[in-house]
Amino acid sequence: MKIRAFLTYLAYILVILGAILFLPMREVAPYVFAAGCLLQLGSHFAERYHGTNLRQKRLTFIRHLVGVIYLASGYFMVFKTEMSWLVLLTIAVVLDLYTLYVKE
Repeated sequence: MKIRAFLTYLAYILVILGAILFLPMREVAPYVFAAGCLLQLGSHFAERYHGTNLRQKRLTFIRHLVGVIYLASGYFMVFKTEMSWLVLLTIAVVLDLYTLYVKE
């Protein structure tokens, strides 16, 4: 298994685990979530496209944007007490699923 693919899967697992643990373990969950978000950001920015296909360039740009939204969601989960991180997480997940689905 490629290291980048493994880190991407680990990032998704940490994000999901951090979101699930938010209610029962508020002390630990934000840091698990933030670690997953940082791995997601690295995973998305490691993906480059140097071709001329505009569709693939657009999808790569959206993936980079999703990485930044994941990071913002992690920031709001760690440093803010409101549930605004959940809105950002929902936006990031919808865009991430869109880019994964359209790429296929």
